[in-house]
Amino acid sequence: MSDRLKIASALADLAEATPGGFALGLHIGLRGPMFLFTTFPLKWLSYYTEQGLQLRDPAVAWSLTNSGYVQWRDLAAQDPAGVIALAREYGLTHGATLALVAGGSRTVVGVCRNDREYLDAELTRIGDVANALHMATLGRGSLPAELELDLTRMSIRLSQG
Repeated sequence: MSDRLKIASALADLAEATPGGFALGLHIGLRGPMFLFTTFPLKWLSYYTEQGLQLRDPAVAWSLTNSGYVQWRDLAAQDPAGVIALAREYGLTHGATLALVAGGSRTVVGVCRNDREYLDAELTRIGDVANALHMATLGRGSLPAELELDLTRMSIRLSQG
């Protein structure tokens, strides 16, 4: 299977495991992630961006200093801005954030479902998928040029102001 197909398959697996949506930032650096993929509702993404909620999001803060996973409900005490409650208003009811570091690079994925909390086994599986995507895209510049171009076209580009 080609790298492109492996990555597309892993993204499809991630989408299937996250019926409420996901946001995946691969290889986060000072200027943000190298690649960003999301299936969260557009209304939420627009509001989140317009209000600058990333700077006050306890899941983001957790993900930049930890590895593993955390349920959003467990971050409520660290959420004075009410980002988690706001997410619920936009339909992101039960979420978790996973962070991993490998090869000197950090990848973070926020996941959501609307019917119930994630089970530990489900989050472990999502972590395996995130790790596979992390490793498949590790080392910008060492990826085949065509694959890097495809990933760049598929990913969301954040304004770097």
